[in-house]
Amino acid sequence: MKKVFLFFALTISMVGISNAQTKGSTLGLRLGYEDSDISYQHPLGTDNRLEIDLGTGKNGNVLTGIYQWKWSLEEIGPGFKFYAGGGASIGKYTAFGLAAVAQGGIEYNFTIPWQMSLDFTPRLFINSGMGLASNEARLSIRYRF
Repeated sequence: MKKVFLFFALTISMVGISNAQTKGSTLGLRLGYEDSDISYQHPLGTDNRLEIDLGTGKNGNVLTGIYQWKWSLEEIGPGFKFYAGGGASIGKYTAFGLAAVAQGGIEYNFTIPWQMSLDFTPRLFINSGMGLASNEARLSIRYRF
């Protein structure tokens, strides 16, 4: 699994370097009580993006891809957005399997190139017999480039 992690980290680094002019891509960490992720977001338009997370921790190692939609929450304050989306994950989360993933959260984009968010990502395992696995809420800190 260390090779998968290294490959993923190098791939994200190369994508980030090659798309440095994109403005809106982010790279950072999603921190939870038992598990943490390396997280990369790439804009696919003004109101949607792709998030790729490589998680590791007490429950195992999981690679997740999520398509997200964003909505402005300017009534709360400038820089706030709500997002929701769905996708899939593969890996060992207590048992190896495939999972359908949903995600929802709120984010704040600072005037400096940093983003902070809080989200919840439940997984419904398809082939491992585990059923629904609810992750705890996670705090994300990402650098925006």
